[in-house]
Amino acid sequence: MDHGKTGNVSQSNDAARKATAQLPDSPIAWHVRGLSSFHLDDNADAEFALGEAIRLDPNEASSHDDLGDVYLANEQAERALAEYSRAAKLDPGNAHYSASVGCAEAMLGNINKGHDLLKAAHEKQPDDDGIREMYAQVLLDMIVESWSTNEDAGTKLILSEKQLNYGKEKLAFIDTLGVTTIDDDVAIVRQDLEQAERVRFWSSKGFWLLIKWVTVGILLTVLGSFIEPAAMGGFALALVIGSAVLTYWYRIPGWKYNRRIASSHVRKTGLQ
Repeated sequence: MDHGKTGNVSQSNDAARKATAQLPDSPIAWHVRGLSSFHLDDNADAEFALGEAIRLDPNEASSHDDLGDVYLANEQAERALAEYSRAAKLDPGNAHYSASVGCAEAMLGNINKGHDLLKAAHEKQPDDDGIREMYAQVLLDMIVESWSTNEDAGTKLILSEKQLNYGKEKLAFIDTLGVTTIDDDVAIVRQDLEQAERVRFWSSKGFWLLIKWVTVGILLTVLGSFIEPAAMGGFALALVIGSAVLTYWYRIPGWKYNRRIASSHVRKTGLQ
């Protein structure tokens, strides 16, 4: 928030505090105070003021939604979900409120449920920046959630072509949403997907074995005049087959290499 906006919010907050002192039974005054306090990062006062607004007018959906935002900022997803759900129940046609419910569900680990709610909200209001941002975030979470989990190391790994293709499909859709607020997170996931798809010699052992095999082939070619043609043909065939086997075994996509070195337990996790 720039200084100009901060100054305006501070003025609004000062005015709202005076209003709540003079008109303690005004839910609007308490609501404005709560919102302005929240934007000034005074979450304790925001929670108190919005709670008062709800006490005075429990049927105002926006007060519940704004209080949900405060709880979410305080990493209290369960309390946020309760308030968002109340707002959505009071105004079931409001796509933003249902999107907020979806966001809280996803934060609580109910990613598929959160995704369905956010998808529906986005389809209803495709131009809403806030909804698009929440939708993009849950899609990104779904990509990572589909990967295998190494619980000992606390890491997520792409260990199958299905996980790779699922992630690429979801990421391509995220790109169409035009959301820039999560660019850093998107870049990290994109890098992981590209690494999983990249085909190369992931093991230096395989690369050097192939080099040695080719070197042997060159030496045999140089010494070919001293070797019986039939034997030379056998050596050539063995060289071709050996090179193909080494290339097939060691020059592989990243996900396949990760799968080879992962434990059987880890391979069984994630999207199968």
